[in-house]
Amino acid sequence: MTLDMLYSTFGTRIIELAKKLPVEKDNVTIIICHQTTLDLSAEVKELLDSRKDIKYFALNSQGVTKSRNFAINKANSDVLIFCDDDVTYPDDLYDVINNAYIDNDNQDFITFSYIKTGLGLHKFGNKKYEHNYKTILNVGTIEVTCKRKKLDTVKDWFPEDMGAGSRYYLCDEPVFLSRLLKAGLVGCYIPEIIGEHPPESSGIEFVDVNSLVSRLYCFVRIFGNVVGRLLYFVFIMKNFSRFKSAPLFCKSLVVFFRKVD
Repeated sequence: MTLDMLYSTFGTRIIELAKKLPVEKDNVTIIICHQTTLDLSAEVKELLDSRKDIKYFALNSQGVTKSRNFAINKANSDVLIFCDDDVTYPDDLYDVINNAYIDNDNQDFITFSYIKTGLGLHKFGNKKYEHNYKTILNVGTIEVTCKRKKLDTVKDWFPEDMGAGSRYYLCDEPVFLSRLLKAGLVGCYIPEIIGEHPPESSGIEFVDVNSLVSRLYCFVRIFGNVVGRLLYFVFIMKNFSRFKSAPLFCKSLVVFFRKVD
């Protein structure tokens, strides 16, 4: 099995990424998609030039989903993993993913667990399970691996109007995975750790209207216009305590009627 590690980064964040890239390994290619208008520093350029396993692309675009879609197009290994620039990966990453696909060769995509610094596993279970439209709602991009060729059967990949760096900056991951399921792909969760990530999260509380619209888009794009809107309404009522203000809660009700493409 060959593995492509698809990194998305932007601006000066590539400096820290360069310091924590995994060491060069057989059968592993690192693809870096760097959204920037800046010139690389001499130190970063020297590192990238010294590594035969790295493919670097500078992109004049904004939004992590655009970066990830570009990276998918550049990937040609058997399996790919979506990587963030602030994740630390273990030395045995390739072995963990390779063994998972050997043991589950009927699976088109596999998600894994990761450690949150200072918090441990936090949300992950210790038993394998098959993915469905409910389980994917809690999946983050850095948990996802998939067979590259299988993605050619999927009409659209990541929604480019969602995700970090976009106006609707949340929930792109479940929409992406739902498109895999709708295309007939099958996936599962394996309780194996593949990385460590800082504890910060943009999805903890409702802070603005765009965070609400993101969730509406997510539900409607996964479950359809009627069921999706009903699930959105149930969701905001269930999470009333997470709203930062009463006016924002009122806006969440108005969002219910928003048109979704």
